[in-house]
Amino acid sequence: MIGKDARRRSAYLAALVLAAVLAFAFPALAAADTTSAGEAAAAVEEGGAVLEPVPTTPAQALAFWTRPRLEAAVPLPPVVLPGEAPEAPRPAREGAQESAQAGPQSARTAALAAAATGVGGVEITGDESKVFPNSANGKVYGVFGISPPQLFECSGSLVSGNLVLTAGHCVINPETGARAMLVIFMPGYNEQSEPYGTAVSTATDYVFTKSWEQTAKPGSIPNEGNDLALLKMRTNVEATVGGALKIAFDQSCNQTYTQYGYPAEKPYDGEVLYSHVAPYLGPDTNPLFSPTPMKIQSDFTKGASGGPWTVGPSSAPTVLSLTAYSYESQPGYLYGPYFGEVARKAYELALGRPVPIGIEETCKPLEPPVVHPPAPAPAPPSAAPAAPTVRLRVTRVRRRANGSAVLTAKVSTAGELKLSGTAVRAESLSTQAAGKYRLIVAPKGKATRRLKRAGRTKVGVRVAFSASGKTRRVSRSIRLTRRGAGAPAQPSSSAGRRAVR
Repeated sequence: MIGKDARRRSAYLAALVLAAVLAFAFPALAAADTTSAGEAAAAVEEGGAVLEPVPTTPAQALAFWTRPRLEAAVPLPPVVLPGEAPEAPRPAREGAQESAQAGPQSARTAALAAAATGVGGVEITGDESKVFPNSANGKVYGVFGISPPQLFECSGSLVSGNLVLTAGHCVINPETGARAMLVIFMPGYNEQSEPYGTAVSTATDYVFTKSWEQTAKPGSIPNEGNDLALLKMRTNVEATVGGALKIAFDQSCNQTYTQYGYPAEKPYDGEVLYSHVAPYLGPDTNPLFSPTPMKIQSDFTKGASGGPWTVGPSSAPTVLSLTAYSYESQPGYLYGPYFGEVARKAYELALGRPVPIGIEETCKPLEPPVVHPPAPAPAPPSAAPAAPTVRLRVTRVRRRANGSAVLTAKVSTAGELKLSGTAVRAESLSTQAAGKYRLIVAPKGKATRRLKRAGRTKVGVRVAFSASGKTRRVSRSIRLTRRGAGAPAQPSSSAGRRAVR
C-alpha cells in the first residue's frame, strides 16, 4: 500500500506543472500573485487590524481543491527561529533562599514539565472527530503564489458561526510576504475523510494584525506576538458541526492548556486530530515580539500551525493562544501569541461588533519555590492586633483611544474595590493586599452615544474601598475621548480592505 509520504511526493510532482494550469484556468490569480505580496500599510501601528478579501472566489476554491491537490498540500511548520529564546529573569520572592533559585531551570518549572501528560499528543480517530470540541477543529488549505504555486495545509479552529482561527503565517507567508489564495476549511478531518462534506467552506475574507502584515516579509523578523489570523467563511459552519470554541482575551498566561492540531511529521502523519495537555512554562522575552508570547512543552510538528490552545472543561473550551513558532535550538517546545488587545481588535473586526474590554496582562516567568524557614516557637498570648488602616487614593487616570480609560487606585490593605457612576459601567474587584489596582472606566447609555457622535464626553465616577468594616470613597470627573469618532469616513487607498486602528 502506498504510504502518505509517497502519495504526497507523487502528488507534488504533479503540482510542479500547476503554475501554467493556474494561470490558464484562473487568470485572476496571476494578478493577485503579483499585487497581494507587495501591499503594505504606511506604518506599523500597535493594536491595529486589517480585513482583506481573499483574492480568489469561493467557486474557484471549490473547483481547485481536488483530491490529488489536497494530497499535494505541504503541511506548514511553526515558524522556526534561529538559536533559542532569551532566558527570562525569574522574579525574586521574599523569603526564598538563593539555593532555591540556582540552576538554569527552577524546580517549579521542572515540576510543571513533569506534570504534563507526556510530550506527545493523544490521537482522536473515527467517530470521535465528530464529537465536540473535536468537530470544531479542522484543516485549513490554501495556495501561496503561482510561480511556482505552494499548496499548503495548516490547523484551524471554529471560534464563531463562520470565523476560523489560524496562524498569521497561514495567511501571509513570512518568507515571501504573499497572501494565501483558494482558502478552504475542512472541519473534523479524519484520515482523508470529510465527515462534514457539505461544511467544507471557502474563505471570503481574512483578518490579520497590521504588525504581522508589516513584519511578515523578506528581510524582516516577523513579530511572533501577532502571529494569528481569522478567516471569514462563506457559510455558517457552526450550525453543521454542532458548536464553536469560545475565545477570550486579556486572561492569565499561567494556566494548563489543551493543544489541538494536525501534526504531519514523524511520529505523526497529519491524518488525524491530536490533543495534548501542557502547562505554561514561561514567556518569550524576545524584545522584537509584542505582546509577550508564551511557551509550552510539545512535540507537535509541521501541520500543527494555527491549532488552538484551550483552557476550561471539554464541554466549553476557551481559546487563549495557538501554535505559532519554535526555536531551532529548543526542540520539544512551542510558542504561541498572547491574546491581548491586538488579538481582540482583530476578532472584533472579523465579528463585526465589540467584545468586553479587559486589562492586558504581561506573561511573566514562573516564580521560584518558596523555602520556608523553621517555624518559630509560638509566642505567648497577646492582645488582638489592631485593625489595619483603610486608605484609598486615585493615583492615575489614563485615557484610551477607544473611548475608555484606565483608573489606577492605591489601597492600604486587602478589601473590596468598586467603581460606579450613572454614566459608566460598574466595576469591582477584590484586593489581596496593599498596592495599586486598575479599573476600567467604560461609558454607557447617553455617554456612549455622545462619545460616538462628538468624539468626547465627561463622566463622573465614584471609587469606594471597603475593608475591616470601614469604607473610603473618592469621586472624579473624567473626560473620555474616542479617536476618529464624529469624523467623516476617509476612502481607503487599497481597494477591498479596511483597517481598525
